[in-house]
Amino acid sequence: MARWLSKVSQWQGCCINLKQRPDAIDKLALWLHTEWLKTRTDASMNPANAFSTRKKHLQKHVGHTQVPATFLALSQKSLSSAVIGCVSLTRMASRNRKFQQGLWVTNLFVVPTARAMGVGAALLRAAEAYAAEIGQPQLYLYTKSSQRYYQRLGWRTVIDTTAGESERAGRPSGRIIMHKALLP
Repeated sequence: MARWLSKVSQWQGCCINLKQRPDAIDKLALWLHTEWLKTRTDASMNPANAFSTRKKHLQKHVGHTQVPATFLALSQKSLSSAVIGCVSLTRMASRNRKFQQGLWVTNLFVVPTARAMGVGAALLRAAEAYAAEIGQPQLYLYTKSSQRYYQRLGWRTVIDTTAGESERAGRPSGRIIMHKALLP
């Protein structure tokens, strides 16, 4: 048995909507902001303003609308257990009509100590189930480095601008947009 397969069964948690645990917003904002700082290339955005903006956006996810929405992975099947990951669904403005027809998966994050245990895949399944439940036919996501991970979970590449580009600082400089159909 592959090493990662044995870890998958170790996670005994569950996924819930952020609306059930709005107290997690500060933690999520810090996680997501920290990840953004590691990869940011836009020097024009002030990091302090970006953190504040990120927190305000997450607060919209606990409102009365269906989208945006954020899902949390909990360490155990108890509403009060530790939050160990998140994923969001949102609408994004696009000039391409094809991308306006679906929701976008953003903010997939799992704490380092819970990675390779199936938490990220469970979060994606929760987001996919919710999107299908509210009648969204398809999902899109953007990645720079996790294309193979998403392909293993049934996503397919629709745009890859990394082909033939040089890498800066060990990271691809292009973009990969992936798609997953939810409804027939």
